[in-house]
Amino acid sequence: MSKELTALDPKREELQTVETWIAEAEAEVIEIGTALRRARGRVLDGLEAQQDQVNARLDELQERRKKLIEALGARTLTDDVIGNLTQYAEDVRLGPVLSEAEGLKHATYDEKRLTLRALQVRVKVKAGEVESVTGIIDFRSLSCAVANCSPA
Repeated sequence: MSKELTALDPKREELQTVETWIAEAEAEVIEIGTALRRARGRVLDGLEAQQDQVNARLDELQERRKKLIEALGARTLTDDVIGNLTQYAEDVRLGPVLSEAEGLKHATYDEKRLTLRALQVRVKVKAGEVESVTGIIDFRSLSCAVANCSPA
């Protein structure tokens, strides 16, 4: 998965560049706005045209920033990664030798918490009942019971 994260580096760099350009364009908008108050005639016409150009550029930059943020937030999981994560979940639940005694049964509270965090598990509770369990693997395909994992 580190290859996937490394592949995102150019997008992160581009996002930083786009954010710098946005800050520069916003500063230019303020300068033009200040100058517009005093301008008359052809100078006013020129400043208004410049204002339109800066606003258009700013809109394009903000749209590009939005797309980069979405691209950086979306993770593409390959079949291999999904298979590894599913195997990891089974190993955690049952233990690598598929023995109930080796799984989460004897894990400490912190080990359980870190495992759930690694799998990005989110449990939604409504009126004291578990409403849904979500994460980076499909929990509906696993036959596991929801257990109380309170600290010892």
